[in-house]
Amino acid sequence: MDDTLAVREEGDAFLVVRKEDPKDWLARFDKGGGFPARAWAENMVEVYNRRLAGPADGPPGTRPDGRS
Repeated sequence: MDDTLAVREEGDAFLVVRKEDPKDWLARFDKGGGFPARAWAENMVEVYNRRLAGPADGPPGTRPDGRS
């Protein structure tokens, strides 16, 4: 899959979707119960899109923002 991902909020959940076809969701994170659904969906999208964009800028096991 070469499409970038996006987050779509729908009712009681955040969906991770293909940006080119937002009706085609890949993962669902239900809201409620104190679960950080938005954060999980946004992180999944960020990680995938960053990897799709190209090789990492730093050594293995590190993050581009300097956190490990």
